[in-house]
Amino acid sequence: MELVLPKGLAAEDTKRLILSQVDSDQTIVPEPFWCKNSLSVKEDCCFWHFVGSPERDDIYHPVYEYEQILLDALDTTKCISCYKATGLGITEFMIRWILWKSLTDDFFFGKEAIIVTGPNVDLAQDIIKRAKDLLRDKIDYQDAGVYEMVVNGSRIKCYPSNNIHSARGKPKISIFFGDEAAFFKIRDDSIVRTVGERYIGKSNSWVVWVSTAGEEASGFFFDIMSEKNSIYKKLEFYYEWGLKTDPKTKTSVFNKKFIDSAMEARSFAREYCGEWGSNSGDIFSAEALEGISNDDYPIKPNDDSYDRVMALDPGFSSSNFGIVIAQRYNKIPHIVFAEDFERTSYTQILAKIQTLAKRYKIRKIRVDSSRPELIKDLRELGYDVVGFNFRVSGKEMTANASEKVAKLDVRIHPTMKRMISQLMTIKYNTKGMPDKNNHNPFDLGDAFLMCLWYYKMGGGVAKIVY
Repeated sequence: MELVLPKGLAAEDTKRLILSQVDSDQTIVPEPFWCKNSLSVKEDCCFWHFVGSPERDDIYHPVYEYEQILLDALDTTKCISCYKATGLGITEFMIRWILWKSLTDDFFFGKEAIIVTGPNVDLAQDIIKRAKDLLRDKIDYQDAGVYEMVVNGSRIKCYPSNNIHSARGKPKISIFFGDEAAFFKIRDDSIVRTVGERYIGKSNSWVVWVSTAGEEASGFFFDIMSEKNSIYKKLEFYYEWGLKTDPKTKTSVFNKKFIDSAMEARSFAREYCGEWGSNSGDIFSAEALEGISNDDYPIKPNDDSYDRVMALDPGFSSSNFGIVIAQRYNKIPHIVFAEDFERTSYTQILAKIQTLAKRYKIRKIRVDSSRPELIKDLRELGYDVVGFNFRVSGKEMTANASEKVAKLDVRIHPTMKRMISQLMTIKYNTKGMPDKNNHNPFDLGDAFLMCLWYYKMGGGVAKIVY
């Protein structure tokens, strides 16, 4: 029977009247969202266990470390932008959080929680369906159609991004949540940001954007993640977070076998590593890269009979530090080591260089000349060091590498999937050099270019020696 409310009641009176209609036997929703006990078998310990832990591949998943970071952020700030690998379950997490807040937080009562998805209406319908399924047989809710539901006086509505104008002018908003925000296929997606942010002052609402990297390094989500002085707390969760196991359940979202398989896809760098750009670049062809990376050649670090060189693309604390080691065999350069290191201190990377140099019998090192202090310190340690100036010779170095790959005159070990992904997705900029940025890194690619330039120039020429 539909509840008919007397006219003229104040908001609090209305709330009390509605609550007075609730059956006294109604299930009590647990106050905490997460009890921090992943082995709990109780339903009253937290909302996560109350609605049931998410299940995938016959594994029930707790709140993982990266989700706890997101939960803490939601508790301390109302503007969040989350940049993540696909498959981490962030959308599922947000659905649960919105339901929980609707059931336990008075702020959500009488307001609308807006969820914006991509242009596909099926996505919008699916999110609402998932929300309804979580509460089914647990908590009564009002089914308001395929795009919305009402929970405890809180209306939860999902909008496709191409219908964003319908989200304007709402009087009271609790949260504005944009899912896969880098993929809103409308001519000017900045309007979505405008609509969302207008409720910060109007309703003191949460504004949360979540997405994997986009096919192009553009759009409002890219702008948010790139801007220095931002109102948003920025979170970044790449595939490595999904490999971390819960200390109690020993479970994780991903496993090594899954990631190894995912690395075979051309979209891996974008979908799992946060590298912006389309799935294929234009400097190196996919066919050529496949041709140079299908030989599982032996790597013998202690064999010093080869002409070996180590190339370094310095990043230290602000970005990744790329290290690539190459050797020439039968006149063809073979890559024998390729790894990048995240947020590494100067002392740590210097120690890493020395360890690898000793292991691979390296005396010749080539470095991006933008880090003169590293060149100086490595020379003092006795290494043959040359600085390559990308501003002077970057275009030639890029062209040389492109030609070598096209002619199959270089080999990359098939296990070096991260470097292959960077080479596969990189595009030319207007200067004929790799178009890289914070969201489309090329640290291993730059080191690769330096290795090939070393072999072409026989140790470097005067104009590029630092």
